[in-house]
Amino acid sequence: MCDRRSLDAEVADAYPQMQQVVEQVRQRYSTDKLILMGHSRGGFLSTYFAARNPDLVLAVVNLAGVWSAFCETKNGGFSRAVLDDAAGRFKNNYWAYFENDSYFAADRFNDANYDWLARTAVKHGIVFKKYPQNGMPDGHSTPTWKPETRSGSANLNR
Repeated sequence: MCDRRSLDAEVADAYPQMQQVVEQVRQRYSTDKLILMGHSRGGFLSTYFAARNPDLVLAVVNLAGVWSAFCETKNGGFSRAVLDDAAGRFKNNYWAYFENDSYFAADRFNDANYDWLARTAVKHGIVFKKYPQNGMPDGHSTPTWKPETRSGSANLNR
């Protein structure tokens, strides 16, 4: 469902789960603040959570964060509105997006070159970077890339 009420309900449903994970990590590692990192909905939710809980979050790394790219042009920009608001509230964000990400194509989020995302980041003084697709079939899967290892021959110190 692409209506704002449904999308708000989805985020509201995910939020307590995020609170629970943050609290468990804080207790386990005896720390006050965390660095949150997430991909796609996880990046969106990390940004959203930090804006509402700045006392619990040191920084956010948002990798291609969006809630429902397929709905964006149908619902008046739900993800845009939430990301804009969150970026205005919590500045210690690092937004990383990847070339040729189908989620941001014209028929979805409609920001294939990340012009809106880059402007929003600049407006709020947060870091925005666009990275190459790195040979992945779709830029949205780039953050999930893992180096191949052949019989343990990969040198991770390079």
